[in-house]
Amino acid sequence: MSFLNWLLVSVALLGAIWWTFARSRHPLALEVVSVCAFLLAIATVAVEGAQWQLLPWQALALVELVLVGLRRWRPGPTRPWQRLTERGFLLAVVLLGAWALLWAITPTLPTPGGPYHVGTEVFHWTDTSRHEPWGRTSEYRQVVAQAWYPTSATRGRMAPYFEETGELPEMGGIPEFVFSHNFDGVLTHGFVGAAVSDARPRWPVLIFSPALEVPREMYTALCTQVASRGYVVMALNSTYESAVTTLANGEVVESAFPKSPSEQQLYELTKTRAADAGFVLDQLERLDAVAPRSPLVGHLDLAHVGMFGHSIGGAATIQALAEDPRLRVGINLNGSLWGSQPKERLTRPLLWIESGERPSREEKAGREALLSGLTAGGTLLAIKHTLHMSFSDEPAYVTSLGRAIWGGRGGMGRTSLEAMTTMTSELIAAFAGPHLGVSGGPTVAQVLAAHSALEVQREVGVPSSS
Repeated sequence: MSFLNWLLVSVALLGAIWWTFARSRHPLALEVVSVCAFLLAIATVAVEGAQWQLLPWQALALVELVLVGLRRWRPGPTRPWQRLTERGFLLAVVLLGAWALLWAITPTLPTPGGPYHVGTEVFHWTDTSRHEPWGRTSEYRQVVAQAWYPTSATRGRMAPYFEETGELPEMGGIPEFVFSHNFDGVLTHGFVGAAVSDARPRWPVLIFSPALEVPREMYTALCTQVASRGYVVMALNSTYESAVTTLANGEVVESAFPKSPSEQQLYELTKTRAADAGFVLDQLERLDAVAPRSPLVGHLDLAHVGMFGHSIGGAATIQALAEDPRLRVGINLNGSLWGSQPKERLTRPLLWIESGERPSREEKAGREALLSGLTAGGTLLAIKHTLHMSFSDEPAYVTSLGRAIWGGRGGMGRTSLEAMTTMTSELIAAFAGPHLGVSGGPTVAQVLAAHSALEVQREVGVPSSS
């Protein structure tokens, strides 16, 4: 928060405590404090605009001003029930204000920790070979892909956090009102249309698939961290299933996916997403034709492609590995398996990273069945002190105090976003690198040694680096 915000909170809180416990002492000074709190409330709105986290404190300042007016209108002692009512109301507003301050006013995403800066470009492509399965079925399937890639640029236009700049719905379990203000001020660390770094003639590609109904933008920190380590990350939105997607014509559509999907529908979704990934690879192979002005033209190493995903995106990664021979390696971030996926016999190496939560008996059985059938090796890791949504940007939506108090119940864990994305991106780069033509970086063993939160649960064979 800014100094002005902290000043408002401090003065309004002082006034509330004074009115509650010592209103008869130094009444003139109390009135001055109350008037100052109200003036600060006006100043915060005038200078920084509306911020929902400050609304309780601005309301508290208004209540204190009303109490000043009531005292001057009807001086003298108040009745016990009036004092009790006023004190209860003041306490309720203070508690509401304290809860609101657990949420970051403007989320801060970590600076990418790799050796490269990050450029970005958004593609809107239509697959005329498939009809839309979840939304308007008369339409062809539209796929939105945001590329995050290494660049040497240090200045330029910064990409917005969300492609859609209007009102945003509830996403990833985060209430709608959280997105109502200040998300347009999030620093993404991605320069729009920047030239690709010339440190390599071509860069390996990693496709990313997010969690159920969670838009790609809510993984900006992880995607930029991976890109800064020398990869072109293609982050996909799942149209009409993601909470919000901006189509090529500018239309904004929300999720039409069933709110309580069956296992079969989730399995079908993994197939749809795997097909999306394959279609994006098709488009990248002919990028000079479909997007000739893209800075990526001529800089993609499409002989070295992998995929990673979170939750249902992890399951989609496994589905894509089973279906598309162009993918050389896969990483599943806390994704459960659906349909016949546990019976797959993957011929490409797989890294499975879990949060610190214990999987259910069914999830563990499916996981073990898949891992036992790996023919190119794999590794199962866990990151302690994390929860399911720790892989997303959600830990940045609350303050450090908010993570400590509410992170466990909120599903985002108590680990900071910087620590989480650093560990995850280093693991992805270390595991995928040898299979994608990247050498010289830290090994998985070295990453494990550097972070005490990482635990090896199981290793399956010895992955081939061919």
